[in-house]
Amino acid sequence: MYMPLYSSEVELREPISLPVKNPTKSFWLDTPGSNPLAEDGSTGPLTEDADVCIIGSGLTGISTAWHLSNMFKNDNAMPFKPKPINIVILEARQFGRNGGNLTPFLAGQFANRSVWEALKSYEIERYTADALVSFITEKNLVEEVGLVEGGHVTIFKTEEDELDARRELKLAKSAGLRKYGLNQELNYTGAFFRSHNLWPCKLVTHLFKDSQGASSHLDVRLHTRTPVTSVTPFAQHFPEDPKSSTARRRRWTLHTPRGDVACAYVVHATNAYASHLLPFLAGINDNEPPFASPSLERVKRTPGSFGIVPHRGQVGAVRASVNSSTLGWKNSWGFGGYDSGSEYWFPRHQKTEAFKNDTGPSKNRNPVIILGGGRQAETADDSILNSTTSTVLRSFLPNLFPEQFIVPDTNTGDTWEEEWTGIMGFTQDGDPFVGPVVVPLELSANDQIDTKQYDGQYIAAGFSGHGMPRTYACAQFVADMVGARIRGLTWRKPSWMPARYLTWATEPVGKLF
Repeated sequence: MYMPLYSSEVELREPISLPVKNPTKSFWLDTPGSNPLAEDGSTGPLTEDADVCIIGSGLTGISTAWHLSNMFKNDNAMPFKPKPINIVILEARQFGRNGGNLTPFLAGQFANRSVWEALKSYEIERYTADALVSFITEKNLVEEVGLVEGGHVTIFKTEEDELDARRELKLAKSAGLRKYGLNQELNYTGAFFRSHNLWPCKLVTHLFKDSQGASSHLDVRLHTRTPVTSVTPFAQHFPEDPKSSTARRRRWTLHTPRGDVACAYVVHATNAYASHLLPFLAGINDNEPPFASPSLERVKRTPGSFGIVPHRGQVGAVRASVNSSTLGWKNSWGFGGYDSGSEYWFPRHQKTEAFKNDTGPSKNRNPVIILGGGRQAETADDSILNSTTSTVLRSFLPNLFPEQFIVPDTNTGDTWEEEWTGIMGFTQDGDPFVGPVVVPLELSANDQIDTKQYDGQYIAAGFSGHGMPRTYACAQFVADMVGARIRGLTWRKPSWMPARYLTWATEPVGKLF
């Protein structure tokens, strides 16, 4: 087995195992007709050789493939005919992204950051949202993916939370909430942001199909139900093509239960599961809970040394007690403030007659609300539901909107269509790790950042429950790096990428949960 070289003076936490084989059934992935690529490439011959192997078929992995395919689609117009580019996507379970809404956040961007870094944080999220909306509209997919520009309301439970947001963002005023039917006795205030919600799995499906059709010069393949169990240096089993570019020589072998895949470049788009193949991303074991309030010495550590910790979120699809017109809002919602919890919710008005518990015409007109929350740290098992979280979530909307939702009981029946869990990957400061795979300084065997051990491997992971507005742009950053190497070009870091996202960042963590 390939054993990376780490400093012998530190101890790592236990790496994450592969995703469980029997996850809870999800509204996004398991509603009939929503995921036509669910089992794509899970049977038949496995692709054994590729230029680029992407591990993970969520929005990060598929966006990476899409950016690469668009980068190379004009190569047929070149005076020379380069060797076709082969991209393989390997997915441990079924295809698709399991949730999320497209909300660029202003709140929280400016705390403990320079103005320039804060602006880049927001701009990368706005760019992602605009780019994905443009893709959807240009491809005439608005109805297909259920795109809704309803905005987002961040609720502040306390005056302190609201004042923090006002100071940080210099907001002129908060949005009035009475018109939404929010329980006035709670005395909450809020701020309104531009936002979209959609069906994420359907968006990822169309991005993948578009990448496959970008050019006849490209071969983009998907293999679901093909977990990568390890990645080792490529062992030469056959003579290399003497005409093959050094930039495209095979460096790594990806091992799966179905066979091995040799490739030149690896992209880890595995988010919470990153440490399964990159053990150092489990983080240093300092005998404290992950992301606990650290000592002064611990704060001085680099972001990568804390690793990526899995969190399980619980989500439900619940029917409103009123129709769309009476509900009166299309926006998404969430709470502001660090101590306010992780609940978020937004309505799905489209084709509401399609869901399984409908019993009559009047109920069919009521929208479905996606409600998530109850986040639990340090678990990657999404095969179970937490009963306490279920109880809390089922009373959550009736408490906030008493005239629009009812607490399910034996008389009213269960208004919940579906309930499931999903795994997110959190970093210490909430920012992802993006770029080439490098070992953090604290783990280096020679007190220098090691850029050679994982030559040709890249990562975009650790989106901390806020992936939809960031993954597309981060995938573009990684695709540009890979594409430049394949073409033999010099890569230059774009000015729009926040410096703290970079895998080689050495600045201490500045913001804590």
